[in-house]
Amino acid sequence: MTEKVNRPFSASALKIIACVTMLIDHLGLVVFGNAMLLRLIGRIAMPIYCFLLTEGAIHTRNKAKYIGRMLLFAFLSEIPFDLAVYGRCFYWGYQNVMFTLTLGLLCIFGMDYCRKKLPRAAAVIISILLLTAGSALAELIECDYGLVGVWMIVVFYLFKNHSLALGLSLFFVVCPLTMLRSGSFGIPTEIFALFALIPIGLYNGKKGISGNFIKYAFYAFYPVHLLLLGLWRVLT
Repeated sequence: MTEKVNRPFSASALKIIACVTMLIDHLGLVVFGNAMLLRLIGRIAMPIYCFLLTEGAIHTRNKAKYIGRMLLFAFLSEIPFDLAVYGRCFYWGYQNVMFTLTLGLLCIFGMDYCRKKLPRAAAVIISILLLTAGSALAELIECDYGLVGVWMIVVFYLFKNHSLALGLSLFFVVCPLTMLRSGSFGIPTEIFALFALIPIGLYNGKKGISGNFIKYAFYAFYPVHLLLLGLWRVLT
């Protein structure tokens, strides 16, 4: 495994970077009229969240609780998300990114189970089917990032200890799948997500500041900041 002693960023530091860049992204979307510079900075957040999700999946002691926690915050975030993005309490046409993360988490848990319990050929086939099903469901329920987010999570799961393969794999996931989803064949703004590989590459494998309060504060940041932005949107 790659030596991580001299790397400065703990998991909590990555979470702070992800929260700040996500906030910048959403301020650009809601407050500043889709300001492109702020939206580009915000592309950094999603890969960091995907990376941290895979770290959590690898180290969790209770997979069921992890999935339940993600689903809980996905549902808690939906009204704040709809308020912030669409200015209404309920909009069924697009779901928040916590649903995408949950689907990706289910995929990698399923893949991990197959890798440990099944012959290699069967594990590969079933893993491909799981990825296909997770991607299709992400598109069917129209959650944020959709299949791009699910694939990103799986790429981090498969290549997290191989930096060159990870970078190349992310490039060939983010660009083509984003163009496929949007129907546009120019260079997608999501290419800026690759800058997230810089802080991820400086991750030292440590938790940093921890404890239940800190853990749930990071979870709560997503719906709380969306709720505040949503209230700003409907009241101004």
